[in-house]
Amino acid sequence: FRRVLFRSLKALPGGSRVAVVTMLGSLCPVTKGHVQMFAEARRLLLEGLRPELGLPAYAACVGYVSLNGDGYVAQKLKAKGDRPISKQERLALIGMATVDLPWLEACQDSSLAVRELRALWPRLAVDEYVMNGADDVVKYRKWQYAAADGAGGCRYITMGRPGSMEQLREGMRRSGVSESARFVLGPVLPDVSSTDARAASKRGDRAALLELLHPAVADWLLRHDGAPDGADGEEEGGPA
Repeated sequence: FRRVLFRSLKALPGGSRVAVVTMLGSLCPVTKGHVQMFAEARRLLLEGLRPELGLPAYAACVGYVSLNGDGYVAQKLKAKGDRPISKQERLALIGMATVDLPWLEACQDSSLAVRELRALWPRLAVDEYVMNGADDVVKYRKWQYAAADGAGGCRYITMGRPGSMEQLREGMRRSGVSESARFVLGPVLPDVSSTDARAASKRGDRAALLELLHPAVADWLLRHDGAPDGADGEEEGGPA
């Protein structure tokens, strides 16, 4: 992936602008929804879908996913009665899910990855966009970070989540934050849940998993949960 990515950046003329979309999460496991968030962000930035925001014209867009640590994830999954998935395993699953997307890769630390990109390509203008779902932005009032950052800081892009947009817009209004090139709102995307995926895997429902996960990730998760070969989802399962 890195070789393909670097070849594409090397071909850009000096002064070209590159958008880097970063996201930190548990991704336990990575779902089609996570990948769709990056794909929609990339499309929005490269195709100029929000001209009213005055976004720069980008020649390329790169995505970096970084992961929460094992302690945090193990505690969260234990509370739900689920088997933990280690960080190294989650990184490998992201590689499976993005095998056809050379512009998107997992990394240990997205901040370091962005700094490395800027150091390797000083002739390119790199803008980082921190991406979150609207529910997370509402929970932690993250619109304040975009308002506080100076011109040299990163930008923010928020993907819509069902049931969170009204709260998001109201919180922004109360804080005096408007959509801008520094705080971009993306489209509302379907709610594809890692929790639902783990529940489907525990009951051996591969058909349901394939609606939520890349096939390679679905098969790995079934093996992780000890599903018998040929599990087809006929067994009843509990709620997510």
